Amino acid sequence: MKFKSEYKSKTTVQLLAGILLLVCNLCITSAHASMSAGRDNFGRTVANLMTFTFNNSSGACSDEPLYECRGLMVSAFENDQHHPDPLYWARSGDEINKLSMTFIYKDNKSLLFGTGGFVMWPEDYVDSTLSHYGTPLKPVYRCAYPFDGETGGTFDVPEITGDRSDHGCGERFGDPDTAKCRSLGITSVEQWWDKYKDDVAGPSCAFDLTQSDAKQVFDITLGIRKKYQTETGTPDNAMMWNEVILQAWKDDTPSHVPVMAFFILDSDSASKLNAVMGKQKRAFLSASPETVRTVQEKYYELTKIFVPIITISGWPDNATFTYTPSEQSTSLPETVNVLPE
Repeated sequence: MKFKSEYKSKTTVQLLAGILLLVCNLCITSAHASMSAGRDNFGRTVANLMTFTFNNSSGACSDEPLYECRGLMVSAFENDQHHPDPLYWARSGDEINKLSMTFIYKDNKSLLFGTGGFVMWPEDYVDSTLSHYGTPLKPVYRCAYPFDGETGGTFDVPEITGDRSDHGCGERFGDPDTAKCRSLGITSVEQWWDKYKDDVAGPSCAFDLTQSDAKQVFDITLGIRKKYQTETGTPDNAMMWNEVILQAWKDDTPSHVPVMAFFILDSDSASKLNAVMGKQKRAFLSASPETVRTVQEKYYELTKIFVPIITISGWPDNATFTYTPSEQSTSLPETVNVLPE
């Protein structure tokens, strides 16, 4: 396999080593498109990999966006009364229009949009490792916002994803000031700041991630967040989340979706989120541990693939990722199939 840079090769080797450790030391038996493991051993290994990926700060990512080589893409479960399918996030573009993600890593901490949700395998894992054991769907990230993009829900009419056109990456309610940033001549941190600094929590333009300069574009969104903190003194535990739009899956094959884990915030982190969001008068999505366990059960029933529930504690100031056997569904066997098919 060829890599795009010497650094990415080094990073991928590090990540691959984590998976190989899992394969060699946790007694996993494997065949193409099928791997099995001890449930709790696999869960603890995923928690360790999430910890490594979240905290990894060794070097840059060469010509690729930061989310390809470190950090985690997470999304809160949406509670939509008009589409109650708990596995909506694993459905194809025929059923959903997009998925709203948040990119987190130790130097980009923020509030989360909810207390429970799912985590995607980083792209390096999908490209270099998971593809050896199956045919996982590759995530396609279409655009990014430095803060909440106000893109609306997942289940709206086909041509309008909630409040924005172009499946979450276009104008909001036809407002030209919320079009693609490039079309507005916004290609730097300072240009974005000059236009939106008076209401950074309001709707802004979308940074396009589908072009060859995706790394530079995504770096701008992170730079905007750092400038906001510098200018306002806002601490990590009051920073609004960023929003990255993930294109809906091209195939209706839930077992191929590269979902790494489900997450829940521990009670202290959830209470702090509730207090901050109440003070800011902003809505957020609440998912109980029972709700997350139900999603885990439903996904296993559909795909026969185990996805561990990882507890995030101390968020966002001192984040830790922990696998706890008692937090998992009691209906799952001790030996399970793992990794996307």
